[in-house]
Amino acid sequence: MLDKIVSLQNKKIRKWLISTPDSKKSQKKRLRVPMHIRVLVWRKYCGNVLQGGRCVACGEPLDFKDASFSHKVPRCRGGSIDARNIIPLHRRCNEDMGDMTAIEYIRKFYPKREKILRKKGFL
Repeated sequence: MLDKIVSLQNKKIRKWLISTPDSKKSQKKRLRVPMHIRVLVWRKYCGNVLQGGRCVACGEPLDFKDASFSHKVPRCRGGSIDARNIIPLHRRCNEDMGDMTAIEYIRKFYPKREKILRKKGFL
């Protein structure tokens, strides 16, 4: 009797696995940081000019149109989409950061930048 129940459960699980997409993440639409928040964040970190800003992580020059706005604390770790949790980065830095927090990423790849950013109150 128990073997029949286990066999039936295995069939149901296999059927569910076949009918279920690879991941639920693929179905979720990523929320884009709204423009008014991007502008607020840009002004906080780079001033009123649209050119001549700097990537918070690597410190290289960055223009507003090329900026990728990332979360200090990723959404998968409880971060929110508000101006206090968003920073301007290069797209490359944002992709490399993955699910790390901004502090973890900067400590790992740009340790000298951490002191500068803490003095400015950015971290």
